[in-house]
Amino acid sequence: MITRGSRKRFGLIAVCLAFFVVGIVACGSSATPVEVEPTLAPGDPTVYAERNPANSRLLTVIAELPLSFKEEGVWFADYFQARESAGAPQPASLTEFLALSESEREAYQAANRGLVQGPSLLADIRGDIREWDQSLGFSNFSVAVAVSTGEISFWFPPTEAAYMTLEYDQERLRQGLLDMGYVEGSKNGVTYYDAPRSTLESTRSDPLSFIAYMSMNRVVLGEGTLAVSGVQLIDLLPSFPGVAQGEVPSLGDDVAFSELAASLRNPLSAVLLTRSMVLEPEVAKPPRYEKPGEWGDLHQWEALGMGYGITEGAPWMALSLFYPDPDAAKADAGELTLRMSDYDSALRLTHPELREEQLAAMLKRPLDAICGALNTGYRSDENGSTLTIRCNMKDEFGRNVWWSVLLNMRDLGFLLP
Repeated sequence: MITRGSRKRFGLIAVCLAFFVVGIVACGSSATPVEVEPTLAPGDPTVYAERNPANSRLLTVIAELPLSFKEEGVWFADYFQARESAGAPQPASLTEFLALSESEREAYQAANRGLVQGPSLLADIRGDIREWDQSLGFSNFSVAVAVSTGEISFWFPPTEAAYMTLEYDQERLRQGLLDMGYVEGSKNGVTYYDAPRSTLESTRSDPLSFIAYMSMNRVVLGEGTLAVSGVQLIDLLPSFPGVAQGEVPSLGDDVAFSELAASLRNPLSAVLLTRSMVLEPEVAKPPRYEKPGEWGDLHQWEALGMGYGITEGAPWMALSLFYPDPDAAKADAGELTLRMSDYDSALRLTHPELREEQLAAMLKRPLDAICGALNTGYRSDENGSTLTIRCNMKDEFGRNVWWSVLLNMRDLGFLLP
């Protein structure tokens, strides 16, 4: 099994620079689960304890992922539902997109702006969509939902695996891969396609194949699904069919991630990370934080979930922590709410290499700038407890990825013990 410690990680600074380039600077335990109002000091935000995961596509998707994704993290984007909620068109191909009016194209693009950065594959093929469609029969327009795993890296070859639900002709894609030189293989009864070893000479005249070899080093085809991987996480892919057949544990079987996904309700985009990926990411220069003396302590939480969605036209952001201790969420509710309400960005500490003009473009008090009132609730049962803090986003941040910048840049000092 591949571990995070066995691979080279890239610095988080690449993600920040990417945002500038694309112009974004702009109760005790019981056998029955309970949802109750934590006791907060006078003046604290009202309590939010609703939990309705019945229609959560995030919950559905993590049940299709192998449990081994947990140590790599989950970055989820529901493109179809984002456009549906915005009343935007749903072109399935470049031809259909080009047939839209200018206002329809703008609505399509605006609907995607609040979602986390998608799999590297989708970014890599964006400039060659026409050729990709013709050769392999799918493109960015085909993808309804995408999940990627691993540290996000904008400037370097991808290190993550990706899983997508999409419309495509499986046989056409299979033949397209074989025509590109992919080699069909099998492991534990699972058929996959591996990219050939490429050289500069063999790819210089065929940039499409070069992109494919780097972004799709291994490919597993499914019914309406596609799993791809770069070199680093290649061994994750044969697990997918086993998950579908109930032979391999799924990420949905993990108590922490399933509880976090449920607590976020039905997000359009979300990120699920273990504690170590949040506070101790394996990068060349790990984040450094300074804990203010007036802060109290947080209990030992196991995993973090953050999500973004739109309910009745109102964009919202939610943050959840899962604790193995059934009593910890209730105990931490007031402390975490107060920390988040007046949190000052830690980017000067975590990224001393940033220039002054870059820091000036970031949010000095990100949560205060993004959020309206913070609403807090928790849930507890014999397996642990989940603390959720939720806010409606202010108008200027309603369809904006600033919420995920906090994650990408690890500007999360308010989660210190």
